Amino acid sequence: MRIVGEKRGRGRVPKKKELLAAMEAAGVKKKGENTTWGKTIIVHDRKASRNDFVTANSCSPNWSC
Repeated sequence: MRIVGEKRGRGRVPKKKELLAAMEAAGVKKKGENTTWGKTIIVHDRKASRNDFVTANSCSPNWSC
């Protein structure tokens, strides 16, 4: 008994430079920034950069700020 009727070939995973180039060409970053969630992240980052206090999010995981 066959569970899947057909086989599909899997391509290789692209290298990081190739992936970044393809994402840049497709405008993925710009599309993401124009979504509601993207705008929320941008506002959060701007607000976080306004203060001069060290927060848990701005430190490295081992707290060596």
